[in-house]
Amino acid sequence: MHYNYQRVLSEGTEEAYAALQKEIEHRMFTDKLFNTTFETVVNAPETPQNFDCLRVMVEGVEDLCGPFSAYSLKYVAKLANLCDTQPEEVTNTLVKVGDYCNAW
Repeated sequence: MHYNYQRVLSEGTEEAYAALQKEIEHRMFTDKLFNTTFETVVNAPETPQNFDCLRVMVEGVEDLCGPFSAYSLKYVAKLANLCDTQPEEVTNTLVKVGDYCNAW
């Protein structure tokens, strides 16, 4: 984000503006996806416990919405928390992710 912002300030080209706008839109999309689809879990363990479930969740989200970016990686903890506290909700959550990303 900072790099794109600095390009806009220094170059001022349409390409620089487009790159900054694309990054802003990606971040807004990602924030909304993870903040509306995944609940904050209070009693989740600090380190992931259910790695098989986490692998399924990461692959599922990437299949439905595209690969994780450097920005969206911060939300992997929400996937791990769901796997560790409510593994029975994984399928329902992936359906919601698919709906949000228009994969269905």
